[in-house]
Amino acid sequence: MRILTLTGLRVPVAVLALCVGARTARAQVVFDTHTTANLNSPRSGDNASISGAGQGISVATNTTMTRFGFTGAATAGTFEFFVMDATDATVLFSQMVTYTANQNGFVESDPFSFNLVAGQSYFLGLVLAPHAGMNFFYNNPRLTFTQNGISLAGGATNYTNYGSPTWVSTATTVSLAMRIEGTQGTSAPVTTAPEPASVVLLGTGLAALFGVARRRV
Repeated sequence: MRILTLTGLRVPVAVLALCVGARTARAQVVFDTHTTANLNSPRSGDNASISGAGQGISVATNTTMTRFGFTGAATAGTFEFFVMDATDATVLFSQMVTYTANQNGFVESDPFSFNLVAGQSYFLGLVLAPHAGMNFFYNNPRLTFTQNGISLAGGATNYTNYGSPTWVSTATTVSLAMRIEGTQGTSAPVTTAPEPASVVLLGTGLAALFGVARRRV
């Protein structure tokens, strides 16, 4: 255990950490359309001419996106999640994720960090490796939806070219059910009530500290 000397007393660092009791903001769900009504599930992938799907969004609040995904079910295989600039279909971020078993209900990226800039529009999507399969769920008819400064922009998007995603088309009638996690803005540290186990550790540490102080008197 690390020991810190403070005014002549040797104090366990863990005790001091408990006394501070502060934490910073954590990532949370900032945009979620997958619980809306009117969901159906057209099939995509499986080496079809269109090998992936996605959804356009517009952003009014700076957001650090840490994960996103889509409602659906995937067979085993590799998927490429990506973020595109909606104005010119340039790929700004991509990530390969391999699934080893069917995913029921939700398919999402691994954690990452990407800044969505206020005033910009993006395509979020995924394309499938050969022999991978994905059953996407769509909102039909197309949704008008805004949450935390993020809005659906247009309909669901279609892509091809696994390994180098290429925009193919944007639907006019359906929206893809999706979810985005991240943080928005900054927040001051929040003091939290310690858990019961932490209270015991804190009490033990303070008692030891008090005992040392008495012996030095």
